[in-house]
Order: sequence, then C-alpha cells, then structure tokens
Amino acid sequence: MHNLFPRILGPEHILPLLFFAVFIGHDVMPARTLSWPSTMVVCLLILGAIIYLKHKFHSTPFLFSIACFHMFLGFISHEASPEIPEKSNHVFLIREIKEGTNKRIKAIAEIHRIAHRSIYSVKEKTICYFDSTKKIHRGDLIFTDAPIERIVNSENPGSFDMENYFATKGIHTQCNIGKAFISIGHLTSWEDWMFQLRVWFNRSFEHHLNGEELGLAKALLLGNTSEVSDETKQSFAATGAIHVLAVSGMHIALFAELILLSFGFLPRVIRKSWAIMFALIILWCYAGLTGFSPSVIRAVTMFTLVNLGKVFQRSGNPNYILLWCGFLMYLFDPECLYDIGFQLSFAAVFGIQTYKDRIASWWTPSSKLLKFVWEHSSVALAAQLFTVPLILYYFHSFPNYFLIANLGIVVLSGLAMYLGFAFLLLGWIPLIGTVLGYIFSLSLRLMNVFIGCIAEIPGAVEGGFSLQLWTLIFLFIVLLWMLHGKASLWKKCAIGVIVLAGLSYSRYQYQMESHLMILQAKRPILLYKRKTHVTLFCSPINTSTSRKRILSDYQKIYPFNTLETHVLTNNSTIKVKNSEIQVYSNHLTVRGKAHYRIDFQSNRTWILRTASKKAQLIRAGSKLAY
Repeated sequence: MHNLFPRILGPEHILPLLFFAVFIGHDVMPARTLSWPSTMVVCLLILGAIIYLKHKFHSTPFLFSIACFHMFLGFISHEASPEIPEKSNHVFLIREIKEGTNKRIKAIAEIHRIAHRSIYSVKEKTICYFDSTKKIHRGDLIFTDAPIERIVNSENPGSFDMENYFATKGIHTQCNIGKAFISIGHLTSWEDWMFQLRVWFNRSFEHHLNGEELGLAKALLLGNTSEVSDETKQSFAATGAIHVLAVSGMHIALFAELILLSFGFLPRVIRKSWAIMFALIILWCYAGLTGFSPSVIRAVTMFTLVNLGKVFQRSGNPNYILLWCGFLMYLFDPECLYDIGFQLSFAAVFGIQTYKDRIASWWTPSSKLLKFVWEHSSVALAAQLFTVPLILYYFHSFPNYFLIANLGIVVLSGLAMYLGFAFLLLGWIPLIGTVLGYIFSLSLRLMNVFIGCIAEIPGAVEGGFSLQLWTLIFLFIVLLWMLHGKASLWKKCAIGVIVLAGLSYSRYQYQMESHLMILQAKRPILLYKRKTHVTLFCSPINTSTSRKRILSDYQKIYPFNTLETHVLTNNSTIKVKNSEIQVYSNHLTVRGKAHYRIDFQSNRTWILRTASKKAQLIRAGSKLAY
C-alpha cells in the first residue's frame, strides 16, 4: 500500500495536496484559540512525526502527515473577526476614494487610535461615507465621532454577500460620517505616485470620452467600474461577459502580447531575456495601476513564472504553475481563497488549460471562419466547465447565450483593448490622442450595443438556482467523474441528464412556490408570491430604485413573470387570501388563520409576537404564515 502513492502522485500533484490541505484547515476550523507556546509545541511534535514517518514508511504516512501539518497551519492562520471599538471617537486615514454620487462619497480608510498622546494604526480598514459637499482627498487624516458599525448582509433572497466580499479585502466595518469630521492632517505614502498616474489616465479618458463609453473605458483598462451604469452591468452579466468589466487574464494576456511585440521590433538593441524582464516590470506596474485584484495577480504571476522559466530554460506543467500561483497568493493573503473573483479565475484557467484541446478535437472544420468560431467556442466551453457550478452557487442564474456573446466579445473587446492600450501610451500626443480617443469610443459603443442586443433576447438569463454547499461539491465530483471516469459514455450521459433534470426541477419548485415574505429595506417590504405572480406592498419611503434592486435580487431565487406594486400609507389594511394585514409605521399585524404581529426595530431586527409562542427574532426573507 505504501508504494501506491509514488506511482500516482508525481511532484506536480504534491503541491495541490498541500494547497487544498491549507484551504481545508483555514476554511473548516474555528477561529484560533491556542496560545503561541502551545502552537509551537504542537508544530514541533508534528514536524517530529513527519521526520520519523519519512524514515520509517517513506510514502503514504509521510504525505498524510504533511497534509495534517498544513491543515494545522491553516487552523492557526484563521483569525477571528475584529471587535468593534466601543468608543465613538476615531481617526481615519483615507486610503482610497472608491466612488462618488450627487449625495455621498464612498471611501476606504485605515483605522487609527489615539493613545499616549500619539496616533497609531490598528491595521484594520473600514468603509466611510461622506457628504458630497465636503471635500476629501487620498491621504487625509480625519477625526470623527461617528460610530463604527459592522457590515451585515440584508438577508434578502438573492442579495449580494457583502460580508464575504469585504472580508476578503480586510474590511469588516463601515462608518456613516457625512459632514461630522475634522481634517487634522495629510500623510503621503509610496503608493501615491501610482494613484497620481491613475488620476492622470482618468483625466485623459474624461478629456476624450463621455457618457457610457467613459465608464466602460475606465472599467476595461483601469478596473474602475464605479461609473458603469447598473443597466450596462446587468447586460454584461446576463450574457456571461461580466469579466470584461474587470481587468482579468484576458486583459493581461493582450497587454503582455503587445509589450513583447513592441520589444520584438528592437532585437539588436534589447535581448529577449531583457525584454521579458522589462515586460514583467511593466505588467506588475499595470497590476498596481488596476488595484491588484485577484484575477490580475493570478494572470501576472502566471506570466511571470512561465517567462522566468523561459529565461532560465525551464518549463513545467501549466496546471502545476497555476497551483504554484495560487499557493503563493495564499501565503501573501490567506483571505483571497474566499474571493469570488479568485475562485472563478482559477476555475476558468484550469478548465481552459486542461480541456480546451480535448473539446477542440471533437470537430475539425474545413473553413477558416468555422475554425475561428470553433476554437473560441471550445475555449468558452472549457472555461464554463468549472465556473458554471460556482456561478449557480453565488449568482443563482445562468446566461443561456454565453457562446454567442463570447464570439462577439472576443473580437470587440480585443479591438477595444488594443485601442485602449494604444490610447494609454499615446493619448498624451494632441492629434494622435484625439484620433485614438474617437476610434476607441466607437469600439466601446459597438461593444455595448452588441451586449445590449444579446441581453434583450428573450430567455437570456435563467434564474431560480439556489445551491447548497454540499450540492456544489456534488456537482464538482460528478463533473470530474464524467471527465475522467472509466464508465461507458451512455452511463456518463445518463448521470449528466439526471443531474440537469434535478437542477431544473429544483428551479421549477422555486418558480411555482407561493409564499408571503418580508424583505429588508429602508422600511420593510411585504411581498406576496402566487406561483409566477408577485404582489409588492411597500412604503412611500422605499424609492423605486431600491425596490427595483431588491426585486432583481429576489428574482434570482424566485423567478416570476408578472408584478403588481402597491405603495401603502401608514395604518393601511391589505387582504391576502383569507387573511387581513394591517401595516403601521413600526409594526405589522396579520389576522386570519394565522394571528401574529411583527415589530420593526431600529437596529435592523424584527420581533415576531404570537398568541401561543414567546416573542422571537426573525430575519429578512422569512416566510410568514397567512
């Protein structure tokens, strides 16, 4: 038995074992509770066991003990969520201004504390909201008495997981400052030159572009999606092309190809090895310019490892390099494992590198046009293999026309990015900058129109998929078995049809479900669903924009066809089926087969009171009896 693993596990398989061992230890273990002396003792004991097993058994127990050791490292690296400071007086250092609207400005700040007549950083970040009439700048040091609050999810069905999204960026709190702050200084850092360069590019875009094209340009080349409209984001998401709005591996690959091509015109001046090194420096600077998102770091790190291998005349398995890349990213930022962009990026690249050629070999078209279409379709299919389960799990919907959109977006986004990179490099030249800006604007407009037309096709998006974690794991197991199992083709097809039928039936149940539900908003919203018809009861305080956003999220889990909206004033009475619902400013009562009252609390919690049960807390998305 101990000789089994050396025949199956080569060097390229040991790293994945260690990587996933760290992931499991970091993910499933509770927050660390061991003291550092205890931790050191346990580490020494495990290392001693590893050395002993290495000399005693040489293989299976050795690998198993290594996995256990890495699980323990993952356990001790799992930190608990930071505690919310009790005091309301804080000092914030503005690190980044994310976006601004007519009413307020959103910024990322580093929390500082005042102690012993000095100010020091606590290495925690928070989201700050300022009134738009107050001017703030990156590097400002401000003092405020506004309280810090923990970031919490709305709990509405299909709503965005804000807690996890910001936690992966080291942010757990938020602070609504408004105008209540005093500027006490300004600090500079080594990152300011990168920020000034980003500001310069933004101003260059604003000088030559406007409207929706301006927002798309900033998203496409700088990773800033704050100026892209919600309608455009929904169109790109509906067609499966949302990755175009975030700087990703495709952008890095095109930029790297452009850089190497430029150095290729000077073969006698710059040697190939030096050209690669210069290209790596430029790419890492560009990664910093776009904000070091996980997908960008993955792409640049992989490009770095592959091209350093070329310089030193070494090569390796692409998936081995991919896992090395993930392991290095984990060492520098353990929280990146939970980032959705990290997971989707690695899943897509793994699928492309492993299965693209296998899919492409299914058909050999004779026409050059058909060959081009099939090659890019095989890439899209390979990328979707391992991203579809994650998309269904996180976003509860699937873009039906992703293949059609992919064929157009490959050409249009590639053209737009080449023009955009040329604009970044040459836009400062007066006449050339104007011409490039005009052509660049046309390419962005054409891409936006194309995506909008695909998104308008009936049935572009299918919602209603609500997967549990065990379902996600099961889908990956079935997928790997179908790709690598030794069963006959008809058995694999039969299992695949059964799994798809199960997902479709689950979606049908969500679509045909009837319920009465209460949703979180500025003032709680009551929603009555009868199969595919939804009736919405809300307060005048709830704006149409907020209602539209909440319904869009709700429809991801519970698809519906028709909508009826009733805006209610205080002390209104609603009749739902055989029940009578009375709505007040601070509570809601139901009379009929079910008798209860819901009190709305100011701290985002609601209390359910019934005649037969004690008062209990309920959450948004709870289904009520009626």
